[in-house]
Amino acid sequence: MLCYYITILLVFVFLCVAQNSIVESTGLDNETISNKTHVTKTFFILVAATLIFVSGFRYYVGTDYSGYLKGFERFASTFWTNLKELNEPGIGFVAKVVSLFGGDKVAFIFVCAFITIVLSLITIYKNTDMLLLATLLYVFMGCWHGAFNGVRQYLAAAIVFAGINFIKERKFLKYALIVFIAFLFHASAIIMIFPYFIAYNKINFRNIALLIVASIILLFSFSELLDLAGFILRNEFTELEYVTASVNILRVLVAIAPAVFFILVYAGRPISKDQCFWMNLLIINGIIMFATSNSTYFARIGIYTAPFSTLGIAELVKGLKPREKKVFPIIIIFAFFLFWLYSIQTSEALNNFQWVFGYI
Repeated sequence: MLCYYITILLVFVFLCVAQNSIVESTGLDNETISNKTHVTKTFFILVAATLIFVSGFRYYVGTDYSGYLKGFERFASTFWTNLKELNEPGIGFVAKVVSLFGGDKVAFIFVCAFITIVLSLITIYKNTDMLLLATLLYVFMGCWHGAFNGVRQYLAAAIVFAGINFIKERKFLKYALIVFIAFLFHASAIIMIFPYFIAYNKINFRNIALLIVASIILLFSFSELLDLAGFILRNEFTELEYVTASVNILRVLVAIAPAVFFILVYAGRPISKDQCFWMNLLIINGIIMFATSNSTYFARIGIYTAPFSTLGIAELVKGLKPREKKVFPIIIIFAFFLFWLYSIQTSEALNNFQWVFGYI
């Protein structure tokens, strides 16, 4: 666990410097404009470098690590076949490029970590000036260490996350292209087409109730969802114990809490178009985690929606009252830190961190 503690400390220090170096100015309409400086960019790059280094040079940390390490040559050799069949050729493309440049299986793991983290952090950097809060949430909500396990799915999630502005700007074709690229890494990414049509719903009782009802219907439609997932993923489910296992209730509550919190806080207040957008993304994440709570397999859909929540929480905090802004972010970060600590400590695949350097 020492490696994780040092990593968090370094990331926190670098983020504090990056956040405090943002300069605020007043625009033509007296609105406050946040300008990221060269110091901001430099220290945010150090944050990315730290997270990439730890993730990229881990060794047998994460349940799927061995599968990707041993599968490197197979991924590369089957790339063209999988591309013709549209059978998730994305990971094979990465392996193929790594092999063409003389890289080995260790380099392959590093490149996967690099792409995932860079895409995610660039998206955060471009979409908020609340870098400290959003990036710590990215780590503590599991978006960082989760990629130690589901490499392909987190790659796909990072690609979808990078297309968030296409949802905001209502550019469906461009967003659909992003989802398709993510689909090439993991077929489950196709489900992320649906948030495009929900992201600007009005925040009212009717729309929230409809989403809750839909989630309840999905919760009790397990067999139908299993058949649909098998068709999309071209997979026959043999490990039914994993598929049918319920999700830890704490994980579900953690996903639902931000949406409930901000709905209550913003109740009775005027909500801007942007705030409506971010609120809907939090609701989508909570609804998905509730709807899939009876299956750890289906709950992996939350891998796609969690990164959106990091920005959603950060941007909605900006609309709080001055006193709330001082208290709530600290409470939010501390709560997610405890969740992160619990997730790492209770996972045998994660808590015994080791470096690759002694094995190559």
